[in-house]
Parts: sequence; structure tokens; C-alpha cells
Amino acid sequence: MEEKTVRDVVKRLLRAAAHLFPAGATPGGCVISSGTLSCAPDNRSVADVVAATRGLMETMLEKRIAAGKAKGEIPRDAVPATLARYIAIVISGMSVQARDGADEAALMAVAEVALAAWPSRASGSPAKRARRKPRRT
Repeated sequence: MEEKTVRDVVKRLLRAAAHLFPAGATPGGCVISSGTLSCAPDNRSVADVVAATRGLMETMLEKRIAAGKAKGEIPRDAVPATLARYIAIVISGMSVQARDGADEAALMAVAEVALAAWPSRASGSPAKRARRKPRRT
């Protein structure tokens, strides 16, 4: 299924991670996200391949975010590389939490918080929102 917007892509990725990462018949987490972070020196070549795979996935997401930006789906001041890194970091963290026993509900809550931080056309980037002065009531 082709997602309509880059936010839809990110939502699908985060929700899929929340659904797939919790432990069941296999250890929780994701081997690409966290499986080789602390491996023996003899296995460094495997860790390098896995790190390259993570980098490729982040690059692919960055390109999709840039395409969404070009279509006006996110603010002009949004930085695709930073947003892609942010999502990659959230997914990696979800993997670690799953390895530590977090269940689907806990990971889904994290996914929803990450989606709430996603910039919309109307709101500007999270960094820009943070720089705005609060309104006086």
C-alpha cells in the first residue's frame, strides 16, 4: 500500500516497529537496530554491514521526507536529514526498550509521541515552535 504523505510513511514505520519489536517466541527488538551494537571484535565486519544497512534505511527515509517537503507536506524550514535521524533514533530506542521487555502498548505510546512531534505545514518545525514566545492569556 502506497502511503499518501510522508507523515503516513513515518506513522506506518513507527507503528510497525511497535507491533513487531516486542518479545514473543524470539527475543524482542530488531537485529538491525540493536543486535550488533556490542559485538566481539571478531564480528566487526558483521556490525559494519548492519550499521551500513541502518544508514541506508535512514538515507531512504530522508529522500522520502525531502520529496514530501517538495510537495509542501512539511514546513519549508524542516530539515529532512534531521527528521530522518530523529525517526531512526526513535525506532532504535524502541528496539532497545523491546529487548528490555517493553510491550506493544508501551512502544505504541512512544510511536504516538513521536508522531505528535512531527511538523505539520501549519505549525512549522519543532525547533521553530520551540523558539516562539508563549502567548499571554
